[in-house]
Amino acid sequence: HTLLTAFNDTPRTIAPATLPDLVAAQAARTPEALAVAGETERLSYGELEARSNKLAHHLRARGVGPEVVVGLCLARSPDLVVALLAILKAGGAYLPLDPTYPRERLAFMLEDAGARLLITDTTLADRLPDHARVCLDAEADAIARRPAPPPAHGLDPRNPAYVIYTSGSTGRPKAVVVEHASFANKIVALAQSFDVKPEFRSALVISCGFDASIEQTLLPLIGGGAVVVISDAAREAPDRFWHEVKRHGVSFISCVPSYLDSVLPQAPPTLLLNHLALGGETFTRAFHREIVRHLKVAHVTNLYGPTEATIDAVAFAVTGEEPGPDIPIGRPLSNYRVYVLDGGLVPVPVGVSGELYVAGSGLARGYVGRAGLTAERFVADPFGAPGSRMYRTGDVARWRRDGVLEFLGRADAQVKVRGFRIEPGEIEACLLRDGAVAQAVVVARPDRAGQLVGYVVAAPGARPDAAALRAHVAEHLPDHMVPAAVVVLERLPLTPNGKLDRRALPAPEVTAAALRGPRSPQEEILCALFAETLGLERVGIDD
Repeated sequence: HTLLTAFNDTPRTIAPATLPDLVAAQAARTPEALAVAGETERLSYGELEARSNKLAHHLRARGVGPEVVVGLCLARSPDLVVALLAILKAGGAYLPLDPTYPRERLAFMLEDAGARLLITDTTLADRLPDHARVCLDAEADAIARRPAPPPAHGLDPRNPAYVIYTSGSTGRPKAVVVEHASFANKIVALAQSFDVKPEFRSALVISCGFDASIEQTLLPLIGGGAVVVISDAAREAPDRFWHEVKRHGVSFISCVPSYLDSVLPQAPPTLLLNHLALGGETFTRAFHREIVRHLKVAHVTNLYGPTEATIDAVAFAVTGEEPGPDIPIGRPLSNYRVYVLDGGLVPVPVGVSGELYVAGSGLARGYVGRAGLTAERFVADPFGAPGSRMYRTGDVARWRRDGVLEFLGRADAQVKVRGFRIEPGEIEACLLRDGAVAQAVVVARPDRAGQLVGYVVAAPGARPDAAALRAHVAEHLPDHMVPAAVVVLERLPLTPNGKLDRRALPAPEVTAAALRGPRSPQEEILCALFAETLGLERVGIDD
């Protein structure tokens, strides 16, 4: 009773609705209020509603409706928010496409998801694969002539709201389909938890390839708040990032710990945040102390959840008094249930580790075109209502006596880099497509700050080049999946029973002959800082 019922006492009645309807209702209540703020452009709720409605009519005329996937590839700007909302208003499912991804990756995602259209603009046209598209700038006049009232979208809560890709262990990325019912449940529950009101300002800072960006965009818009779009240039420059946060009065920031760590030292001492939500990576007590030292924030929350459970499923309000080196991931959110089970799907006692399963109204539909994988990961829930499912996360966790969950690691080879889920098998498959490689293994090395390192064995008669292999991977996979180093081995080390001996894989070497030493005190300091951060003995000025 404690494990299955008391620890999962989360039911909350949420009126069935879709996100475009919730945003339209808010726009009707506060048409003059600020909805979207960019570096040079601001949109009221009335303007956002009119522009997204016109684009939605334009998409409807191109055949967009329920169960139709629409790709969206734009630079970070208010147009991105308008287009996302327009796809939903037209009844379509949003497929985010990061403009920095390789063309081949984008082409695969569009084809694999069955996207009927691609929304973009002419500035990105040369980078994108050939596909039926809507160019916002080239078709601006035609869009402007469309009606301003919302189109009849005919959406059912079981229709898909968005499709988003995660790395795949078989070498193919897999697309997760999230339905409107799951998405609305999540956004409404979070809006209540974070007290979204007209003064709420959310920073859109995460890459659009990360599902939390959708949450950052739509969360403020159902409660009268505003989304502040942080441009790509500002996101990469700490001073500019904090300038935008302060200029627009941002009250809520959600990001991965590694990103916050990169900008935290430049945080203005006078800035006061109401909410800081971190997720996607382990959140340590040591990092919480750093946050307290650099940033004034009223509420800090640790969020946990796989993409297959609609972004977040578990949350923990951080007080700074938690025992142990890591912050717990917490308790299930509204209308979620979580179980810690053994190999026979039996609940394990408090304090005992087991695999974490997520159930409830936030589960995704499954994977696009991957019925076998869907059946393998979304299994029958033996503790729920007949016909209900639970998602096998592959994460290892344990319950505390107070009903709080502690994350302990992975039950498989999956790793996380800057919050992105990465299956090393997908990178290994890419390396093996190079004719010079016979065997490939990719690991995240703790002695190299968690960096990905590839190990390859040459094909007969071939001489693989490490730099060329990294370039090969970069042509096919996103930047965060490119190994920091590739090591060529005569053979892979094996244990006595014939399995790969990961502990025997050598650390990448930097040869002294390839290094040019520092020529000034400044270069000496920089080389030492890079060497310390990357876990290397030496770093040259050309590295």
